[in-house]
Amino acid sequence: DIIDGLKFRGIAAGAFRFDDNPVHTKSMPFYQMGTKGTELLKTTQSSISEYDIKHFETNLQAYLDYNKTFGKHAISGLLGLSQMYQQTRYLYAKRKNIPNSLSQLNAGEVTGQSTEGTEVEYALRSAFGRLNYVYADKYLFEANLRYDGTSRFPKNKRFGAVPSFSMGWRISAES
Repeated sequence: DIIDGLKFRGIAAGAFRFDDNPVHTKSMPFYQMGTKGTELLKTTQSSISEYDIKHFETNLQAYLDYNKTFGKHAISGLLGLSQMYQQTRYLYAKRKNIPNSLSQLNAGEVTGQSTEGTEVEYALRSAFGRLNYVYADKYLFEANLRYDGTSRFPKNKRFGAVPSFSMGWRISAES
């Protein structure tokens, strides 16, 4: 409580994820018993593949709430700020024909190697407010305004305002 009827609250949250997953497939011979004895059918190819994912997310929120009653008048309001940021990075690499005693990517053949990677990043930022007025617990008014922005839109179209309002009458409160 800052003053009578006015409260502040904040929320901060974060998520972090780090995945590192190496997979080593060793070379393996397959034999078949035949009339002439054991014969080699095939030998599987050894390989190493690794993927690495780094995920980072923050969510920050701050609110000011106001609630006050004066006789037959009730006023409440909310002001808020919200910001979210997220980044995910992904990297994958694979090589074949690794000596079975080794477990490093660079021990494999360069021909036929594959790599891929990507990064996704976005942010959201919002400012918002709400004003409520109630008279005699039967006439109601509410107005809202949001101003939101996102990194997913072009720079000249990232932010926009969304207003709304409503009015009500509680007929059941009439005599």
